[in-house]
Amino acid sequence: LNTLSYEQHREVSSRLFDKTMDIIDLHREQSSGAGNILPILEKLPLDEQRKYIEQLKAMGSPVGDLIQNQFITVDQIPRLDDELVRDALSSIDTGTLLVAVIDLDEKSTNKLLSVRPKREQRLIQMEIQQGAPISKKRSEAALNDVMKLIRQASNHRKNG
Repeated sequence: LNTLSYEQHREVSSRLFDKTMDIIDLHREQSSGAGNILPILEKLPLDEQRKYIEQLKAMGSPVGDLIQNQFITVDQIPRLDDELVRDALSSIDTGTLLVAVIDLDEKSTNKLLSVRPKREQRLIQMEIQQGAPISKKRSEAALNDVMKLIRQASNHRKNG
């Protein structure tokens, strides 16, 4: 830089400033974009949430990757940390958990039940095997409650 003329130095400084402002704007867009999209995602049906994130990523949206890292979807349940699931589900009652897992795949069900006492696990498994008649709407609502608790616990860990 010492060998540059004043004009060259000013040109380099101007370009660096412009580049810095572009990076700041992009970061601001990503942050506010994620903040605007997360409430929308939470209102979508659970099976549509992952699809929406994938669509954002396919369109090249910079928010897609950011949201994928912040928003836990149902298909991620089997890969969640046991302690996170345990913390998230500590306040949920057995009946709600039963209704939430009734339509889940085996891996997700096993993950959610694995953090509960053995007696409760057996009770819920027996109810599932007996085929308790539970409406899809009720099951979706209970699973939505479980997912909210998991996301809250996850966000609390990241921020706390």
